[in-house]
Amino acid sequence: MATGFSRLGISMDELQGLIRGFIDILILSSGYQSSGEVTVWDVENIRRATQWGLFFEDLLERFRESDDHASSVAELDAALLELSRTSLVPQGIGSISSETLLKARCLVLEHLVQRHELKDEHFLALCKAATEMDVEKLGIERFKAYIAELSSGKDGFGEENSGFIIQELLKRQASLACLSSVKNGADTLLKVVGRNDSEEMLPSCLVSQEKRSEVPTEFSLCSQWQSKCLSYLLEDRTMRILSGSNLIFSAPKDQWVHVFEWLKASGDDSLLEIMEILLLGSISSRWNSMVKHLMSHSCGALPIRLQYSDIHHLLQESSQSLHPSKESISSQENEILEHLTLLLGTQPHKLLQLPSVIVSMAIPSWSILFRMYLNELEKQLNGTSSIRCCNCAQARKEHRECEVAERIWCLHIFHIRCSRVNVGNSNG
Repeated sequence: MATGFSRLGISMDELQGLIRGFIDILILSSGYQSSGEVTVWDVENIRRATQWGLFFEDLLERFRESDDHASSVAELDAALLELSRTSLVPQGIGSISSETLLKARCLVLEHLVQRHELKDEHFLALCKAATEMDVEKLGIERFKAYIAELSSGKDGFGEENSGFIIQELLKRQASLACLSSVKNGADTLLKVVGRNDSEEMLPSCLVSQEKRSEVPTEFSLCSQWQSKCLSYLLEDRTMRILSGSNLIFSAPKDQWVHVFEWLKASGDDSLLEIMEILLLGSISSRWNSMVKHLMSHSCGALPIRLQYSDIHHLLQESSQSLHPSKESISSQENEILEHLTLLLGTQPHKLLQLPSVIVSMAIPSWSILFRMYLNELEKQLNGTSSIRCCNCAQARKEHRECEVAERIWCLHIFHIRCSRVNVGNSNG
C-alpha cells in the first residue's frame, strides 16, 4: 500500500472500487444502461453524479499535495491502465488516469451534454441541476456577479457548472453544424446519383435503340446497378453503421465479440444486422478508395456469363496459390472475417440477403466466405437453390436483368476490374 493513499485513509483496492463506480456513472451518463435501456437523468441524479466527480477532484488534489505523491501517482496510473484494458471500461469512455480524475466533474458534465441525447427534459434537468449547485456555493454578492457573468454573453464563462455546460453546448452546436454540412453534401450527391438514370448515361444512339426495343442494354443495366450501389453506400443509415462499427472494432476482440453475442441474443432478426456491421467494419480503412473505384467505373457491355467466368477463374487461381492481398490484410480485418465465417456456419445463403455491393467490397477472393458466396450464386444460376433470388432458371431465361446478375456484376467490379486497375497503376 502506498504511503500517499494511507495518509488519505483509503487503500488502493478501495480507491479502485470507487473508480469502478465512477465508470458506471460515466456509462449511464452517455444515455444507456448496460441492458441497452435508455437512462433518464433527473435533477437529483445529475447532482449526485456531479458530486461523484467533485469527490475525485478533491481526493486527487489532496493526494498530490503529499510529499511522496509521485510514486503513488505512478502506482495509481498503472492500476488504472490495467483496469482500462478490461471489459469494465468501454471504448467510448476512453482511458482513465489520475489526470482524468482531476477533471472528473467536467468529465461527467461533458458526457451528460455531448454523449446523451439532448431532449428537452434532459436539457432542462441539466440546466436546473447546474444552476442549483452553483447558487448553493455563492453568497448574495457573488450570486449577483454570477448572474451578470452569465447574462453578459462573454466567451469566458468561468469554471462553474453552468459555465462549463454552456461551453459544451457551443461545442456540440459547432459539431452538429459540421455534421449537417457533411450530410447535406452526401444528400446532394445522392440526388445526383438518383437523377443519373440510364437515359442520361447512354450515348444518344443507344438511347434511341433502347427506346425502340424497350429492352435494357448491358450499358443501361450497369448504370442502374451502379446508381443503386452508390445510393446504399452514401445513405445516412450506412454512414451511421460505418461510424458505429469503427467504435465497436476499436475495442479488443473479446469485447466486440461480447457485443455481438448480446445483440444476437436480443432477437431472431439480428443476424443480418450483425453481418452488415462486420462487413462494413472490415473495410472501413479502405472505404474511400472503394467508393471512388465504384464512382469512376465506366460501364461496359461484357455479358454476365463472361463476367461470371472471370470470377470463377479467379477463385481457381486463389485456391492454387497465395493471393498477394492476403499478406496485406490487417489482423483486425482477418479477425472480423473469421468471426463472420463462424457466425454464418450452415447459413451461407444469408449473404444473399445483404446488399450486393457491401458483400463484394468486403469479402476477399481468397477467403472461405468468397467461396461460400460464389457457391450460393452458382446454385441460383443453376436453379438448384431452395431459396430463389429470381425465376430466370425456372423460366429458362438468361440471368441478365435480375438480382443474381447484379451480384455477379458487383463481384466483377471489385475483384476483376479493381485488380486490373491496380495492376495497371503499378505498371505505370
